[in-house]
Amino acid sequence: MNDLRMTTVAMTVWVVSAPVAFMVGHSSRSWWLACLFGPLVVLLGGLGCRRFMRSDNDRNLGLVLGLLVLVALVGVTIHAEPVHHDPLRELAGTSTSFRTILRIEGLPSSMGSSAMTGQDRAQQRWQVAAVTERGSQVLLNGQQPIADQLVPGSQWLMDTRVSRQLTGRRQVVALQAIGTARLVQSATGWMSKAEAVRADTQAASRATGHDVGLFPAMVLGDETTLDPEARTVMQQTGLTHLTAVSGANLGIIAVAVLGGSRLLRLRRRPAVLVTAVVVMGFVTVVGPQPSVIRATGMTGLLLFALALHRAYSAGALLASAVTVLVLFDPFLSVSPGFGMSVAATAALVAVSRSMSDGQPPQTVRAAGQLLVASCIAAWAASSPIAALIGSSIPLAGVLANVLVAPLVPVVTVSGTACAVASQLLGASALPVRMLAAIGGRTCDVLLAIANWVLSLGLPSVPTTTTWQVLGVCAFSTALLVALFAHRRLLARLGTQPWRWLLALGVALALLTRIPATAHGVPSGWVVVACDVGQGDALIVRSNTGPGHAVVVDVGPTPDAIDRCLKRWGVTVVDLLVLSHFHVDHVGGLAGLLRHRTVGPVVTSPLAEPIEQVQGVNRLLTARGISATALTAGAVQHVGNLRLEVLWPSRFVTGGSAPNNASVVLLATVAGVRMLLTGDIEPPAQAELIANHAGVAVDVVKVPHHGSRNADLRLPQWTHARIALISVGAHNTYGHPAASTVAMWEQAGALVGRTDQQSDLAVVMQDGQLGMVTREKVASP
Repeated sequence: MNDLRMTTVAMTVWVVSAPVAFMVGHSSRSWWLACLFGPLVVLLGGLGCRRFMRSDNDRNLGLVLGLLVLVALVGVTIHAEPVHHDPLRELAGTSTSFRTILRIEGLPSSMGSSAMTGQDRAQQRWQVAAVTERGSQVLLNGQQPIADQLVPGSQWLMDTRVSRQLTGRRQVVALQAIGTARLVQSATGWMSKAEAVRADTQAASRATGHDVGLFPAMVLGDETTLDPEARTVMQQTGLTHLTAVSGANLGIIAVAVLGGSRLLRLRRRPAVLVTAVVVMGFVTVVGPQPSVIRATGMTGLLLFALALHRAYSAGALLASAVTVLVLFDPFLSVSPGFGMSVAATAALVAVSRSMSDGQPPQTVRAAGQLLVASCIAAWAASSPIAALIGSSIPLAGVLANVLVAPLVPVVTVSGTACAVASQLLGASALPVRMLAAIGGRTCDVLLAIANWVLSLGLPSVPTTTTWQVLGVCAFSTALLVALFAHRRLLARLGTQPWRWLLALGVALALLTRIPATAHGVPSGWVVVACDVGQGDALIVRSNTGPGHAVVVDVGPTPDAIDRCLKRWGVTVVDLLVLSHFHVDHVGGLAGLLRHRTVGPVVTSPLAEPIEQVQGVNRLLTARGISATALTAGAVQHVGNLRLEVLWPSRFVTGGSAPNNASVVLLATVAGVRMLLTGDIEPPAQAELIANHAGVAVDVVKVPHHGSRNADLRLPQWTHARIALISVGAHNTYGHPAASTVAMWEQAGALVGRTDQQSDLAVVMQDGQLGMVTREKVASP
C-alpha cells in the first residue's frame, strides 16, 4: 500500500510538471495553457476520487496530492519562466553574432562520423551543454579542432550565433561557435580532478593495447576515444546505454563499495558514508546524465534509510526519488532518457518481487531465470518510450542485453577500481594496468558478443507510424502482464523454455510485419525523398517492374533507409548511385542490402573519406558487387528512366572536397525532369551553372540539406517548380537555412522538407505535377 501511495504521489508530480516543461519554447499562449491544464486535470481527478475515499488516511492522501500539485506548479513555473522568456530566443533565425564567455557543463558528443580524416576530420561537428556568462543554459555546437579541449568546468571566450530555439528542455537555444575560441579559465576543484580521472583511465586503457575506447566509455561515459565501428555495433545491438553509463553502473558500484566496507568490518554508518563519497565522486566524473540522476536520487534515499536503520521498499524508494528529482528539476519530466530509466527500473523491481518475493535467488538456475526475465522486462517497459522518440527498435537488443549482462559488473567494478587506483598510484602502476587489462579484456568479449548478435541479422521493429507505436505498446503491455502477474507462466519458463521462446519469437515476427504506412503508395509517383534523418536518400521510379526502382544515396543509418524502401515497396534496386562518401549519404548501405536484389553500383570518382570508402567496399564485396565511378558526360538508362551525369567534370578547391565531388544527375522519367545535386557547395555549383546554360527542370533536390552556403543563381538557373530538402529534424547544423528556403520560394518553387513532412513524393497525375506528403497533397 505504501508503494502504491508513493507511486501516486510521484505520478501526480510528473503529470503536473510535464505539460508546462514540454511547452517551454512554444508560443506564450500554449505555454500558459499548459500551466493551467496539468493541475486542472489532477485537481478534478482528485476531487472526483475523494468521494470514493473511505478512510481518513485516503482523505489525507488526497490533501497531500493537492498540496503537491500546488508545489509542483509553482516549482515548474519558477524553473520554466526564465527559460521560456530568455532574450536569446529572439536571436534565433537571425545572422546576429555575439561574443560571450561560456562555461562547459559536460563532455562533447560527436554529431557526425568519427571515421573522418584530414580536412573532413577537421569539419566533424560536436555539441556540448554550456552556460553563458548571463546564466542562460545553451547547447553549443561547432567543429572538431577544440572539441578535445572542452573540459567540463572550463570557461571559453567564443564568437557565437544562435542557430535555433530549443523547446521542452532547460537549454534555451543551440549556439553555433564561429571563428576562434580562447580559453579563459581551466577547470578547477572537483571538475579538474574529474578530468584527471578520465585522462588517467584512458591512459591505462591504451597501455593495455585496447584501442577501441570501449572501456573508458562503459566505466566513465567518456566516448571521446570510442572507435566508430564499435560505436555502430553498440547502437545497432541496443547497447548504447552501457556507453552512456546507465543507472545500473551506479547501483553496481554502490553495492560493491557498501559490501566491501562491511567485509572490512566497518560499522553501518561509516560504511554508508564511504559509499556516499564514492557515489558522489562517480557522479561528478560521469556527469549528470538522466539515468545517473535517477539512480543517484534512489541510492541517496537508500543510504539515508540504511543510516537510520529503517526498513525500505525498492518501489517506495524509486517513487520517492522520482518525486524529489522532478520537483528539483521539472525538465526531467519530459526527458526521454529519464523516463526510460524510471520505466526500466520499475520493471526490474516488479519482476524481482514477482519471481522471488524480493529475496536473492538461491540457485544458479533461479538466478538465470531472474536475469532473463529482468532483461526482457526492462526492454518491454522502455520500448513504448523508445517507440515514441525513435524510428525503430532493434530486436537484437533483447538478446544482446541478456548475453552481456554478466559482463557489465566486471567492467564496472574493475574500471572504477582502476580509476581510483590511478589517482593513488599513477596510471602506469602495475595494479592499475592489471585492473585495466581485466576490464579491457571483458570489453573485448562483450564487443565480440555484440558482433555475433549483429551477424544474426535480426530485424528491427519499425515505429514510424501511429499503428506501429500502438503495436509496440500493446505487445510490451502484454509481455509485462505475463511477467508480473503469472507465477505459473514464470515457472513454466524454466521447465519448458522453448515453448515460450517460440511464442515470443512469433509475436516479435508479427510485430515487425506491421505495415509501414497506413495509406499505401500513391499512384503516379516519380521520385521520393526519404525521411532518413540528417542525410540524403532518394528513390526514383524506373518502371522496369513491380518493386523496381533506382536509389540515389542511402542516408546515415541502415534502419532508416530499410524502412523507407519497405514503405514504398522497393524490393529490387536496379541501380544504386552513391553521390559521395560522407556517412550521411552512405551510412545506411547495409539496410538497403537487406533482403533485396541490388544491381550495378556507381559512385563519386573521389574516394574520400577513405574509412567510408573502405566500409562501402566491404559491404559490396560481401554481396559480390563492384562499384564504378561516374564523371560528367556519362549516361545511364534504366527502363524508361534516363540519367545524365552533369558533374563532376573536375575536382574543385574550396570547401569540402567530397561534397564538391558529388555526382549530379539530370534524371528524366515520365516526362518529368529532375536535378539531383548531392551536397555540392558554391564552387561546384558555380562550375555547374557555367558548364550547362539554362538547365530547366521540374524538380530539384536542394544541395547540402538546404545549407546557407549556396549560390544565389541556382534557383533561377533550374526554374524548378518543386524543391525537395532532405534534412533531419532538430539537427545542429542549422539546416535548412531560412535564407535558402526563402531563396527557392521566391523563385516560385514549392518547397518540401523531410524534417517537417516526412517522406516527400513527387507525383504526376492527370498531367499535373504535385507533391504528396504525410499531411496533404500540394501543387506548385
